[in-house]
Amino acid sequence: MNSRTWQITEPYLWMPIAVEAANEAVEVLADGRKVQELYLGIPDYEKGEQADYTAALDVRAYFGKEVTLKGTAKSIPDWLEQVLLTRELPQYPEENRPLLHYAPPFGWLNDPNGLLFENGTFHIYHQHNPYGLAWENIHWSHTDTKDFLHYTRTQPVLVPDEDGPMFSGTGITDTENVTGYGAGTNLYFYTSAGGRSAWSKEKRFTQRLAYSTDHGRTLHKSDKLCMPHVCGENRDPKVFFHAQSKAYIMVLYMDENIFYLYRSTDMLNWEKTQQLEAEGMWECPDLFRIQEKETGKQRWVFWSADGYYLLGEFDGYTFRPQGGRKEAYAMCEKEQIRAYAAQTVQQVKDRVIQISWLTAKRKNNSFTGMLSVPVEAALLTVGEEEYITLQPVREIEAARRHKAVYPLQKEAQRFEVRQDTPLELLLEYPWQEAGCVSLSLFENEITIDFTAGEIRTAQRKAAFLGESLLREKGISIRILADREVLELYTMHGMQYFTEENQTLGLRGDIRIKTEGALQGTLSVYELEV
Repeated sequence: MNSRTWQITEPYLWMPIAVEAANEAVEVLADGRKVQELYLGIPDYEKGEQADYTAALDVRAYFGKEVTLKGTAKSIPDWLEQVLLTRELPQYPEENRPLLHYAPPFGWLNDPNGLLFENGTFHIYHQHNPYGLAWENIHWSHTDTKDFLHYTRTQPVLVPDEDGPMFSGTGITDTENVTGYGAGTNLYFYTSAGGRSAWSKEKRFTQRLAYSTDHGRTLHKSDKLCMPHVCGENRDPKVFFHAQSKAYIMVLYMDENIFYLYRSTDMLNWEKTQQLEAEGMWECPDLFRIQEKETGKQRWVFWSADGYYLLGEFDGYTFRPQGGRKEAYAMCEKEQIRAYAAQTVQQVKDRVIQISWLTAKRKNNSFTGMLSVPVEAALLTVGEEEYITLQPVREIEAARRHKAVYPLQKEAQRFEVRQDTPLELLLEYPWQEAGCVSLSLFENEITIDFTAGEIRTAQRKAAFLGESLLREKGISIRILADREVLELYTMHGMQYFTEENQTLGLRGDIRIKTEGALQGTLSVYELEV
């Protein structure tokens, strides 16, 4: 096995990464003790391969110690000679980065985790491979924001260990010191994915606890909680406080379409209260309460990773669905990008904020995946049916700068956008019995088809929902346009679309084609971020 050792006097080790190279195992030792096992795309210099990017291994925790990298691959000796100890973080290209959406400077991103609101700051954690553009080396990384427009630089906070990679989970503040770490300590429940790495090959999935005493910026793994393996993949714990029954609740995904609900008074000892089978629903569960703005009526929402949800009642022990499963996300025709694994932000008092992973996989970026623009969830009643609605958080309105309003009356109209800035568009039409309107936004096609009774994009389509409401208030499509992605909020928020921006850019033509005697309005805002 080949190795190289550094006396740590600077915070980072720069490691060359080749995107297309096969992953090779690299062990990280601190003063001779194994602390990480990485799987890296190591260039084979003998074959003429070169690094595409530089990834930074954070070694600040080992100042004054010796850190060793070692591996068995043939290309390791040449690669180790290129690793550099430095005080700076690498810089990455900016030209293709989203302007409105959060993405890490480098690496693979998936599920949002541990979302907390504390002292005016939103803390966001997410699944992250800091060392490559594909799923591997799954950490928790952290950023924070006060306005969902500007984010701090991504920092890894939970690293894979001998119990497995760091899979999804949740965060909550221990205001009453029930766990003994001190009142106000932030707690993080996560899944150790035993068996998903060579280092953990003899382990199974278990639930673990981490804590932070510096407002979520540094996480320490705890030995106080290990919920042993139950069945299946048992993972993705969502923990929250249920005030009405004065207990903490954990929702845990088990296997297939089965979830367990647990209850605790100290967040360390858990008692199962329900096995919930939800057809077609799996992974990353959430359980939260929403309210109808006009009436104040409340419902609990049981949510799963792909946007399926159940509305019902929850008493602290059992969730009782009222009605069948519904879909918040539009049906996929040709999948390029989608929203997945949404989670609500804990400890926000006056609104329910939800953030999801957008599975963007476009080539030639220094990152893979991004987070959605956060949405506010509410209840909407239409006749005898109830729906969850999703609309962009109110902070987006603070970014609005220039507004242009275009009346739409002709068969074909064209408008030009010259500024390279994110856009918010609102396309509005009164109810029609027939006719069709097509919006082409930088070659991205969006259609309201009154004759067929549906909204269509290149990837997705959704039949009209709540027709009585649409007849009364008309149909609108709210669009957030960024360099890599479009997000659409349709039918008053009852259906949400994600689309890959075909041109990557934010300059070009907006074209409207009308078939039938339709008259509407297009409003366009430039967003300053």
